[in-house]
Amino acid sequence: MPTTTKPLNEPVSLSHGTLELYDHPETMRFYRDFLGIGCRRHHKAAMNMFHGNGWFVACVKAGKSLHPQGPENAWVLHFATPQEIDEARASAVRYQDLFGIRQILPIERNTDGGCNFLLQDLDSNWWQFRYEKGEVGRWADAAFARGDVA
Repeated sequence: MPTTTKPLNEPVSLSHGTLELYDHPETMRFYRDFLGIGCRRHHKAAMNMFHGNGWFVACVKAGKSLHPQGPENAWVLHFATPQEIDEARASAVRYQDLFGIRQILPIERNTDGGCNFLLQDLDSNWWQFRYEKGEVGRWADAAFARGDVA
């Protein structure tokens, strides 16, 4: 491996990743109507989900070959206030059967005022609903600016 600081590759952008789903109609309804994420069916065996910034996730129909995920593989949705986290969890409980939500974990509250909870969707994917104090959406910039911990 070269020891230079210049990367071996220089992509123009990171456009998308891939997520498995059992089937499209119910998953699209959950993403669109519960999570508030845009969806577009672009193929009979795939759809895209997106939420701005030119980045999307391709969701591919796996049917019975679906690989269930653990909570360590959660997709994170950021919210502007702790109250929105409380409301999101209450909605998850209220509409659990309607959207086929498998599990809803309790809200965890941090000493710095942040809070989050996890839920597992009908395709066994995990979603973390998170509030962190500070500028919404800028946590990644701050994390990458700090650099590696090891």
